[in-house]
Amino acid sequence: MPDYEDDAVQSNNSKPVVVRVVLDKIRALQVVGAPTSDVKFLRRFLKGAPSVELVSSSFCARAGTWRVAGARTNCR
Repeated sequence: MPDYEDDAVQSNNSKPVVVRVVLDKIRALQVVGAPTSDVKFLRRFLKGAPSVELVSSSFCARAGTWRVAGARTNCR
């Protein structure tokens, strides 16, 4: 941090910290009732993040089953 002339105490402009770096991915589970456009956006966004491992599933009312993202079904 820069020192400013009008600082009353110059010594409090910095603070040492310890940073723990975690290399594991964040695991996220996305469960939705229908594959809407905002759900699709969020899925694509999280899939593109290198630090996120995503599992996504949606309920298909027509078939009465759960659909795991990436599997082809006639849920539309």
